[in-house]
Amino acid sequence: HYWNKQYGNRAYLLGGAVIGSSNDVSAVYYNPALLTASDRPNLTVAGNAYHATAITLTNALGEELDFESTTVGALPSIVAGEIPIGDRRHHRLAYSLLFRHDFNVTLEQRGTTVIAGLPDEAFVRGKLEENLNEIWTGLSYAQRLGSSMSIGASLYATYRTHRSRQAVSAEAETTTEFGIVTARDDFDYYQIGMLGKLGVGGLSGAWCYGLTVTTPTVRLAGTGATSIDRVAVIGTLDGSELATFILSDYQGDLPSNYRSPFSVGAGVAFTAASTTFHLAAEWFADVADYQLLDAAPVVDDDTGISVDIDLVTGSREVLNWA
Repeated sequence: HYWNKQYGNRAYLLGGAVIGSSNDVSAVYYNPALLTASDRPNLTVAGNAYHATAITLTNALGEELDFESTTVGALPSIVAGEIPIGDRRHHRLAYSLLFRHDFNVTLEQRGTTVIAGLPDEAFVRGKLEENLNEIWTGLSYAQRLGSSMSIGASLYATYRTHRSRQAVSAEAETTTEFGIVTARDDFDYYQIGMLGKLGVGGLSGAWCYGLTVTTPTVRLAGTGATSIDRVAVIGTLDGSELATFILSDYQGDLPSNYRSPFSVGAGVAFTAASTTFHLAAEWFADVADYQLLDAAPVVDDDTGISVDIDLVTGSREVLNWA
């Protein structure tokens, strides 16, 4: 789902169904060709609306031990305006700053479950923290082609940061044995890139329409780090038997390689009397699994156990519509 954030009052109220009917400076994001639809120069400084986000990871720590979180926060905003470049009847130029992604969540859970290798039912604790932010800033240009059609393009520089921390611990004990296991995985990265959006839009009687194409992000710079910690201690309470396993590693200054999807959007609006009907959809291509951070495997010298700590991600094909 890529349409969870909207920009401008009209787009908020229409759920983003303005690819073919945006008539203000928020067209820099929805369809740059429609910058020509506004009759006068305008500036948008979006006010904040508030939203609630509920997240559940089913059986994250075991049977009926879900990660759950509900947060309330401000939606991302936009600052955009037109830059005078002469005859507005034929050309439009605009700037924009978009707070494209702002996702910060902490998920926690605790309870009891059975874990292989521990002597009895274990008490487990788990915590997941995710902090993702992305900002776009750029310029947009639109050109009229006759009286009823326009083309346009937006070129954005992007800055993305993502940090994740996952930690799990488990403890079990009987009258003769005990076991303790802890695991922690962290990664963080930043990436600077560029992407473009091309658009066409126009009017035909009571109809207005728009088509857009958005390119994947082209990486310009970025690095990240990943780390792992594993500790297991299992033994008898009298100390006659004790087995330990410790694996820890940190790798930094790894080139980041985040990939955003290619997308195609289309929208129409039809006006009948005093009522206008809006419809829009955008297809986002899948991104096959890839290595965002490519780290060397970590090998325990005593046991020969190897753990891969690459950051591998991807995204599925999505169709958003409203």
